[in-house]
Amino acid sequence: MNILVLLNTLDNIVKGGRLSKFEGSLGKLLDIRVILHSDKEGKVVLQEKVRGKKTFVKRVLQEIIKRSPDMTSVNVGITHFNNIEDSEFIKKELMVNAMHKM
Repeated sequence: MNILVLLNTLDNIVKGGRLSKFEGSLGKLLDIRVILHSDKEGKVVLQEKVRGKKTFVKRVLQEIIKRSPDMTSVNVGITHFNNIEDSEFIKKELMVNAMHKM
């Protein structure tokens, strides 16, 4: 099982004390988004920092496809918190990718 955690903002990491307010403000100014994943011990760790929404979504799709190149026989669960638009876009793109593999 592969788990990716996608953070559109750094707000909750700052609130939780994992990032300083300065780092959070700088991240917001630079439009930094974060991709986290679970390591072999099950801990959630930083995988990548990405600038901008388009690059962020593109990298997420690349990472999912890299982890499961043949999407025709894979179950994918997508959850979100108040971000149905990006969730639906990722779902659509993964379905299109799976259809191209058939």
